[in-house]
Formats: sequence, C-alpha cells, structure tokens
Amino acid sequence: MLHKLLIKNYAIISNINVEFNSGLSIITGETGAGKSILTGALSLLLGQRADLSILMDKNKKCIVEAEFDISKNKLRTFFISNNIDYDDTTILRREISPNGKSRAFINDTPVNLPIIKSLSEKLVDIHSQHQNLILSDNDFQISVVDKFVKNQNNLEKYKTEYSKYLQYTKELTELVSKAESVKADLDYFQFQFEQLSDINLESINKKNLEIEQNELTNAEEIKTALSEAEHKLHLSDNNIISNINSTLSTIERINKYIPQAQEIYKRLNSSLIEINDILADIESINQNIEENPNKLEEINNKLDSTYSLENKHKVRTIEELIQVRNNFDNKINNINSYDENIIVAENKLRSQEKIIAVLANELHENRKNSASKLEQTIIAILSDLGIKNAKFKIKLKKIEQYNINGNTELKFYFSANKNQEIHEITKVASGGEISRIMLCLKSIVSNVSNVPTIIFDEIDTGISGDIADKMGNIFITMSKHTQILSITHLPQIASKGKYHYNVYKDDSTDKTTANIKILDSNERITEIAKMVSGKNLTNAAISNAKELLEN
Repeated sequence: MLHKLLIKNYAIISNINVEFNSGLSIITGETGAGKSILTGALSLLLGQRADLSILMDKNKKCIVEAEFDISKNKLRTFFISNNIDYDDTTILRREISPNGKSRAFINDTPVNLPIIKSLSEKLVDIHSQHQNLILSDNDFQISVVDKFVKNQNNLEKYKTEYSKYLQYTKELTELVSKAESVKADLDYFQFQFEQLSDINLESINKKNLEIEQNELTNAEEIKTALSEAEHKLHLSDNNIISNINSTLSTIERINKYIPQAQEIYKRLNSSLIEINDILADIESINQNIEENPNKLEEINNKLDSTYSLENKHKVRTIEELIQVRNNFDNKINNINSYDENIIVAENKLRSQEKIIAVLANELHENRKNSASKLEQTIIAILSDLGIKNAKFKIKLKKIEQYNINGNTELKFYFSANKNQEIHEITKVASGGEISRIMLCLKSIVSNVSNVPTIIFDEIDTGISGDIADKMGNIFITMSKHTQILSITHLPQIASKGKYHYNVYKDDSTDKTTANIKILDSNERITEIAKMVSGKNLTNAAISNAKELLEN
C-alpha cells in the first residue's frame, strides 16, 4: 500500500509530505485547489513523460517520492531479476531537473523509466475521468474478464510462448526475404564459378607456362643459336675442342721442363671436360627444342584466360583466383541451403503455433465459460448503482489471427433501458453510466488483482444522491482488501472515508501554493457541510454532514 507521498516543486505544490493509511481515504478540496495535481505528480512514477512546465520554480528540480509497504505483494523476484535491493518498505523516486533531465530510483538504485513504470503499475492504479475512455479498448475489456476468471497465470504462459512465436515468424520472414534477394544473384554466382572452374586452376603453373611460351615463341632463333654454338665448339674446321686438344698435346711436351706446365695442363684438360659437357647440353637442348604452333596457341590461350580472370577479379596470383572461385562456390551453397533452412524455420514456427493454439484455446474457453457469471455480477452491481434495467453482455468469438491476448475477439455490450437493444458499450452509455460501469468493473477485479492501491480521481461525475451513497458503499467494500484513495466532490462519498484529507490553497507567501492536511472529526464535519451547502454554512448543512458521517 501507499504509505507516504512526497512532492516538491510540482505545479502549484512547493513541498507536500503526506502519510496514508489502509482502508478508504477521502481527498476533497475546492475546485482548483490542486486535488488532481496529487495524482498528476504520482503519475510521473507510472512513467508519464516529464514536461518542464510542471516546475514551480524553474531553477529547482521537481521530486516525486512514494513509499510503499510491499511486504504482502510477492515482488521479491522482480527486484532480484532487476538487480535491485529488496526491502518490504520500498521507495520510488522520480526527479526532473531544470535542464529537462529525468532520473528514476528504486530504493536509491538508479533505474530506467520502463523499470520504475513496471514496478509502480504493480503497486498503484490511478483511475480518473479520462480513463473511462479505455472502456472501449479491447485489451482492457479482455483484461477485466481475465482477472475475473483468474486467467493471469495462463495468460503469462501464453504471452511467453507468443513472444517466441513472433520471434520465429520474424526469423522466417527475414529468411524468406533474404533467400529471394540472394537467389536473384544465383545465376551470376553460378556463371562466375563455372568460368573459374572450367580453366582448372589447380593444374596451372603460370611461371612454367610463361617460360614455355617464351621458348616456343623464339624456337627458331634458339635452334639457330644452339646450332651455331655446336658448330663452333665441335663441327667447324677450326673448332674449339680440336684446338684445345692440340694445345694439350703442346703443353704436355714441356711438362718435364717446367713445373708450371703440369698445372696448366690440368686446368686446360678440366676446361675441355666442361666444354664437352656444355656441348652435350647444347646438343640435348637443340634436339628438344621444336617449333609447335599448336602448343604455343594452347599456352597463349591458357595464359590469356588466366590474365583476363586475374584482371576481372582484381587479383595477381592463381592462388587468389582459386580463393575467389571457392568464395563463389560457398555463396552458391549458401543460397541452395536457404530452401532447407526455410523448411526448418517453417517447421519450427508450426510447432510453436501448435503450442500457442493450445494455450489460446484454454484462455478462450475460460473466458467463454465465465462470461455469463461476470455479466450477472455486473448487472447486479449496476442495479444497486441505480441502473435498474441494465443489460450487459460479453460477446466473444475465436478469430484466426493470434495476438498478445490469444485469439479471442471480445466486446462489451450494454443497454440501460427497458426494451432497448444492446450496443457496444461506449456508443450508448452516458458519462454517468460509464463512471458507474467502470467502478463496477474495478470493484470486481480488485478482489483478484494484486494491485494494492487504487486511486479514484473524481470518477463520480454525473452521480448524486442515493447513487453516490451506494458508490461510496462500494468503495468501503473494496477498501477491505485494497487501499482506496478517492478524490471526490460528493458529500455522500466523502462521508464514507475512514480518513479524510483536505487539499487547500495557501496564500500566506508571495506565491499561491497547494497543501494538504488530514482532518479531525470537527474539521471533517465542516468540510462535508461545505460540500453540501457551499461556503455559507447553515445549521441544516452541518446537521446533514453529521448525519452522513454517522450513517
């Protein structure tokens, strides 16, 4: 429950620090005194966007701090999962700086806005006149039915599986889209791969081919040079080998005369052996050199293709070309694997759809089976609230499309008068009727809702007299299990409160500010008497106020 509320520098509130108790608390005050400003400030903890216009003093920050007793709310898991220190007395705080910066805290731990919003929604429900508009919202209508039939656990299970279903749907959609995109490139990849495969890159030694190309291109010149060398070494009349042999014989004659002759002989003989080896190599090479235009053309074509592919793919080596080819092969394989991956994703999605179908059907059946009981409960309460001929119908049917609530289409239908056909509730209900219907729904679901505090902000518009008295009685009933704060302008409701707070304007300083105080019994009589007769108190108004309080 809400135990304390601190508000600083918000609208016309300079500094308010007020304590609340369990049961039914009433908040009253003159029009414009700032009653609804309290709920406006508290709404900041519910995630409302901050606006610098709320700052009373533009040079100071605004602070809204609420202290809750959460000992009975089973929220320890929330704190653990968000890495926040748990305490049975938990403090939520929101700060708005003059520069527009917003900060949020839970037990002095900085948190982002979605986290404090998530927690505060579990602690307090603020219902105001404009919130009556949500009565036409399908999600709200389903939430009322679900709370009545205690569908929350089943709904949480469904939402968990539905989230997976959405994720799998997204994955399949992205996979199909990507497959369609890459398949448009398949022909291109296939052509490039085949072009690189046809040349048989692994069999190509570019360096050797270039050497062979050079040899075949210049075969005639090579053979001529080699033949000429062979002729000079061995075949001419005055050939080198004959001359060396003759020289060896000459040197041999003087070996016995000078020691140096023997060394010259050895060296010359060694040169002859080397020249004979050279001659043998020349003869061998000359025999193997041939003019082969066909082979030259084949090598030229292979090298031309290689050079062309290297230029095309901006590489310089056969190894890099092989890598390019393999990359195209991988792309082709990946594209071809999309079909298999899509089949796997489709099967995964179908399996998940079966899971949510079972859970959604369970939700739907629970809603359908309990709809009649909820209708009767609502009609009975509306009758007590003065709509004697109320007809209320919950129409629901299964739909093919799944959503966050399952596959139930559900709408509230209503009629307030005899012999009047029922229509969608917001199309036929008046403002006063909608207020009573919303109170009726809130009173029903508050029994099963885990929200410990409900604040009603002047929802009694269009209500008076005996109906107001009965609305107050509903507040009392609700307050037995839920802390209720009711901002009201009706004396019949104000008299029902266990505690009564008055919001008033203070003009004692240079600025008009709003303040709040809890009333004692005598002050309460006076306040309710003012609500009956206005500022001019009469004995009858005071007597009426006392009677209301006694009753």
